[in-house]
Amino acid sequence: MIVSGVIDIGGIPVALTFSNAAFFKYFHQRYDNFFAAKLPRYNIFVEELPQIDNKSDKIETSIEKNLVKFYTNFYKGYFDLARSTVKARVFLHPITFDNFLRTIMGMIVLLEDSLLIHGLGFIEEEKSFIVTGSWLDVRQKLADIIDKKLLLSDSLVMVKKSQEQFIAYSTPFNSDMKNKTYNIHAPLTALMFSKSSDTTEIRDISRKEASMKTMGLGFHIPCKKRSTSDYMNLVEQMIKEIIPKEVNLDIKNLDLKALASSFKAPEAR
Repeated sequence: MIVSGVIDIGGIPVALTFSNAAFFKYFHQRYDNFFAAKLPRYNIFVEELPQIDNKSDKIETSIEKNLVKFYTNFYKGYFDLARSTVKARVFLHPITFDNFLRTIMGMIVLLEDSLLIHGLGFIEEEKSFIVTGSWLDVRQKLADIIDKKLLLSDSLVMVKKSQEQFIAYSTPFNSDMKNKTYNIHAPLTALMFSKSSDTTEIRDISRKEASMKTMGLGFHIPCKKRSTSDYMNLVEQMIKEIIPKEVNLDIKNLDLKALASSFKAPEAR
């Protein structure tokens, strides 16, 4: 049986075709908020990997002209950049498939001049905010107090440069596999490098330091010779156009609306 569907992440329509109905059932349940009736820009074909190879837990890649080969012990395949096509074999497990799709999107976003950033993102007052750095300390507690319809992700947020500003988009990638996000986006106003605290405090941080911190928080899979330099340039552009801050967050007494209001929109500074 061959079944397929199209999802839209960050305005990028991607078609997935499965040779295994069990994969599609999971895919349909997990990503239904991101389904789209659009012509895909990328096509992913998935077959089942019957057993784990036990050779490598980490992603390994090699680039040969327009062909990017990738390998882990849970999934393997290649990305034909000239044809915008991915063919892969994936071990049948929800977490494995989620990680596989993160890897593919890690390549696609760079081809689309976009970023995937490790962090928790949310929308407040029609502006988006990303909490990162030591966000693991506050992730679940912060996610619990955010309206789920305004949560971009508690793990991986997509950021894309439009003609006028950077936009933060939701992704279906969350640390809690039961958590489902909606397909939403808003102009990115602030990037907060956080840690848990008994008080909420906001401190300035230099744009150079913010850029350096963000470099290590991106999720990007090199898929062309200039992948790393393109990624670094996008990070630097983003930091110049948004408000970077260091924050301590007292989650128990946190007022999200007050926190959002404390950041003036970049154009108003």
